[in-house]
Amino acid sequence: MSSNLNKVILVDSQLEDYFLKVQAKELQNISLFKVVIAENSLKLDYYNEGPIPGDFEQVNNSLQPEEPCYFLLKQSDISWSLISWLPEGHVKIRDRMKYATGRNSLKEAFGHKLITNDYHFTQLNEFKLTKAKLDSNNPKKLQEERRAVMTPFEIIREEVKESQKVTQTEQIEALKARAEKAEKTSLNHFISGGFHQVQIPLSQNLKESIKNFQNDEISWIELKVTDKKDSIDLEKTLSSSEFDVNSKQTKIPITEPNQPRFFLCKVPNPDYKEITRA
Repeated sequence: MSSNLNKVILVDSQLEDYFLKVQAKELQNISLFKVVIAENSLKLDYYNEGPIPGDFEQVNNSLQPEEPCYFLLKQSDISWSLISWLPEGHVKIRDRMKYATGRNSLKEAFGHKLITNDYHFTQLNEFKLTKAKLDSNNPKKLQEERRAVMTPFEIIREEVKESQKVTQTEQIEALKARAEKAEKTSLNHFISGGFHQVQIPLSQNLKESIKNFQNDEISWIELKVTDKKDSIDLEKTLSSSEFDVNSKQTKIPITEPNQPRFFLCKVPNPDYKEITRA
């Protein structure tokens, strides 16, 4: 007797073939599998092609109140719920042990990663309670139930309100995106002038120098647009001792007077300002 109870519950070839197709996303329309144990094997009893995600109503319509089984209910392509149904008072100890063992075999064959919810029911009211709890956390389901008792005029009025909310939300999000883009551009790019404005990124070397500039290690930075016009690079820097912003004798140290340059220099206030010469 004990040897029979300890037997491994295997998956029959037909059910295994279905599971492999689910893993390969070849069976997109199946929303429910009903699996039973027969002759120490997991076998397909029923499957349903229905709405996705699957609903507990599909389970209620497929179970036999006095017969144990498993259900696999699809929530999405990567999420399924495993439901064990062992009706209280109707399952022998031997069968309970089989279904306890078969549970692991079923998970292994179907794929542990695909099973994101695991339920164990012994009474019919547990289905109803779980369904009610899931529906209460499902705004779409609540919306459907509300509309089922609304008049056509009330539905139209609600749709108009929702449309207005969506429009306002889209406008706010668009403004936020524009503000974030403008802030990012002002911090990370200089703008070259003329009739066309083009964003030119700063070289990594220049970015490091600007950090030191902010830490008072450098008081003068000379920048130039590279020959390829693909970035702004560092030409030279002067330390605080080399370029004393508080001395009236300090002169602007221009490297190449005939070439366009950007300059960053400290001023006594002690902020800094940008000097552009063309």
